[in-house]
Amino acid sequence: MIIEDKLEIIITGTSRGIGKSLALHLLEKNFIVIGISRTIPRIEHENYHHIKADLTNDEDFAEVELNLLTFKNIYALINNAGTANLNHFLFTTSKKTDQVLRLNFVAVLKMCQIVVKKMMPLKRGRIINFTSVAVPLGLEGEAIYAASKSAIETFSEVISKEISSYGITSNCIGPNPIQTALIKNVPNKKINELLGKQAIKKLGSFEDVFNLVDFYLKKESSFVTGQKIYLGGIH
Repeated sequence: MIIEDKLEIIITGTSRGIGKSLALHLLEKNFIVIGISRTIPRIEHENYHHIKADLTNDEDFAEVELNLLTFKNIYALINNAGTANLNHFLFTTSKKTDQVLRLNFVAVLKMCQIVVKKMMPLKRGRIINFTSVAVPLGLEGEAIYAASKSAIETFSEVISKEISSYGITSNCIGPNPIQTALIKNVPNKKINELLGKQAIKKLGSFEDVFNLVDFYLKKESSFVTGQKIYLGGIH
């Protein structure tokens, strides 16, 4: 993939897992990466910059916006940060529901509002939002989580129309189970049941996610917008 040097990419949730690995992957491709998370990751690279922020806290968004003023060539926003809720809806508290929705949906909305305004004068950009296979599979015990990700899919599709005239695309990636902190507390039986519903019955990998991110980032993908792709052959 050949893209002009020193384009800036913002990734939320870079403290670990997919976010951290994705940051390292894009640094290798000569992008400048701005990571956002509550914990500063151990990434030692001259092109990595970090903004320490809690994206469930409204006050922290002012700090995010202030820190982003120094970046003038933002090409992509990858909304990776998220949290799960594995519980029957009858036993899900209002506090937990608010936490899930604030990080999985409201934070994505706020990040897009901040970053799209910086992309508009440049007449190009990429928004990549993370959804989940919990949406098409309608997984039991994940009603709130799936609802938050379903909202992301609808949001991404609608804004793809609202920002298209500025050359900005908006797409989703829906990973299947990958060995990250997000699924560490999920029983093996449930993971195996989920894998059994896939066309390709195995866990996903960071590299599978990288492949989709690279595709969406390509200049040649400027005609691809309002789409969602689930890994593993789930529809």
